[in-house]
Amino acid sequence: MDIFKEDSTGMILALDNLSKANLSKMANEIVLTSIEGGYEDPLEAYIKAKGLSEIADGIMTGLKDYAMKEAYRYEKDQRVLGCTVLVKATPNTYDFSNNPSWVHLNNEINRLKAEQKEIEKQMILAIGYSEMITSDGELIEPATIKKAGGETIQVTIPK
Repeated sequence: MDIFKEDSTGMILALDNLSKANLSKMANEIVLTSIEGGYEDPLEAYIKAKGLSEIADGIMTGLKDYAMKEAYRYEKDQRVLGCTVLVKATPNTYDFSNNPSWVHLNNEINRLKAEQKEIEKQMILAIGYSEMITSDGELIEPATIKKAGGETIQVTIPK
């Protein structure tokens, strides 16, 4: 099954020349055609896009080993569908838990992070007050908002 072949039964996924500009243009055209054209419910279209994302992730996971073998055959400057391909090594990961000094320091870091979280909670709480003082008489400065929160849609696809 070639899902990337254009046909008359659904959305066209002709990905023969990839660029961020082309992909962005394709996404904008889909939004303009299906949503602003009144052909599709925006929430349903969003959920379908989430489904496409899950399909793409599954395809990439399933194809990765095969694609890696193929990628070794290409030269550094050779393009595939307009894209450059480079096989890169990933770094090793290490476990240091067999070193008592490291374990001790890590426990201290975790303890300090827990203390820091408590201070952060107090500073967030202090935002709602002009002044906040602990039971020990310590003045709690309110936290400053670095970036205001917004809204998003959580889509949970059933198993």
